[in-house]
Amino acid sequence: PPRRGPPRGAPAEHRAGATGPRAAAAHGGMRAAAARPAGVVALAVLLQVAAATATSRVPDGKPKPVLAEAPPTTSWVRRFCRAAGNEFFVEVPKAFLEQDPVVDYVLKSLDSPLRWEAYRLVLDLPQEHLPPSSSSQSPHPPTPRTTISRAARLLYGLIHARYICTSSGMEAMLAKYRGAHFGQCPRAACRGQHLLPFGVHDRPFRSSVRGFCPKCRDVYVPLEPRHRSHDGAYWGSTFAHLLLHTHPELSPPRPPSTGAEEPRIYGFPLHAHAEELRRNRGELVHEGREEGS
Repeated sequence: PPRRGPPRGAPAEHRAGATGPRAAAAHGGMRAAAARPAGVVALAVLLQVAAATATSRVPDGKPKPVLAEAPPTTSWVRRFCRAAGNEFFVEVPKAFLEQDPVVDYVLKSLDSPLRWEAYRLVLDLPQEHLPPSSSSQSPHPPTPRTTISRAARLLYGLIHARYICTSSGMEAMLAKYRGAHFGQCPRAACRGQHLLPFGVHDRPFRSSVRGFCPKCRDVYVPLEPRHRSHDGAYWGSTFAHLLLHTHPELSPPRPPSTGAEEPRIYGFPLHAHAEELRRNRGELVHEGREEGS
C-alpha cells in the first residue's frame, strides 16, 4: 500500500522523520513560543528586584544602595524615655512643653545657639516653626545632629525636673516608685525600701543622679552603670522631699539608729516632734482615703 506522509506542499521541516539544522531550528522556535509567557513573567520580576536595589554613585565611585528611610512613628520624647538606661525619666506631655513659661525657660536655661534647634527636636517641629531670630541662615556650616541631640537631652532633662514637681508629674513618678523602677536601698535594715531619684545640685554638670531612701534618708549611687551617667539636675533636690510631703503615707518609720549623722537644715538640727507630726498626718490621710473608697 502507498505510504502516508505530510500533505503536498508542506515544508520539509514538518515532515515525519525530517532531520537537519532546519528541523532543529523549527522545533526550537516552537519551544520558545510555548515558553514565552513564563519568560515575560520572570523578566517582570527581575525588573522589580532591580528597581528595589537600584544603586546611585557617590563621589568615591563606589555604588551605594538607595534605601527609603521611613519616618519615625513615635515622638522624640517617647523614643527617649523608652531607650535603654532612661528608665528614671517619665514622658512630659507636649502641652506642657508648649507652655509659654517653658518656652521662656528655654531661652534662659540654655545659653547656646542650639537652644531652639534642641527645642524643635524635642517637639518634632519642622524648621519653619522656629522663631525668626533662630533662623539657620548663617555662614557657618550646619550643626551635626549628634550635637543637637546632646543639647536636646540637656533641655529635656531640665524641663523634666520642673514637670515632675507638678501633680501629674508626681503621679507618673509615683507609679514608677511603687514599681521599684528606681532601685532599692542597699542597707539590710531598710529591707528593700524603694528609692527615689535625687539630685544633689539643681544646676547641671555638678553631679550625677543619686538614689534617696525615704527610710534611712541617705543617698546612694545607682546600682546599674547605665543610670550613673545621668545628670542629677534632671530630677533636682526638691522632687523627692516634695513627693514625701505630698504623700506622707509613703514615709516609712526610720530603722534603728546605726550611728548615722543627725539631720540638719542650714546647720540646725530638726526637732524630733517634726517627724512625729508628719507621720500622724500621713496616717490621717491614709484613713481618709480608705473611708472615701
